[in-house]
Amino acid sequence: MASNSQFQTERKKAFEETKKLNIRFQRAQEDILDYGDKLWELHMDCYMDGKDKCVQMYNQAFLQWNKLRRRKADAKNCIKKCDELKDPTSRIKKDILNEKHLECYKRAHECARQCTVKAFDWLGEEQEFLRKSLEKMREEFYPTEKK
Repeated sequence: MASNSQFQTERKKAFEETKKLNIRFQRAQEDILDYGDKLWELHMDCYMDGKDKCVQMYNQAFLQWNKLRRRKADAKNCIKKCDELKDPTSRIKKDILNEKHLECYKRAHECARQCTVKAFDWLGEEQEFLRKSLEKMREEFYPTEKK
């Protein structure tokens, strides 16, 4: 039977992998917010310049973007379900006491990893959509300005 320190090492290894994925996820979300800010600025330029078709294009893009963003709730629910896989006794003590606790912990982190990877796909689609929308609006309404 493994010692408590060996269990803790295994637990830490599973946690660190999930933590790295979450950091990458946060960075991807920040990129999306950046695109969203740029799209909003372009929308405001269109509004101030009286370019109604541009404003309409933004409104359509915004509606589509909201549909894509709703999937984040699915990712959060997925991860919440993963937390339920953890053994409640090990969660309270924050110690991995035996093989059973370790396996529960590993299962929960693998589940969270799979949810995060799935969410990365969704974030990629969101980024690509925003990039293309921004590009299309710039080309159509402000073709000579710098990006």
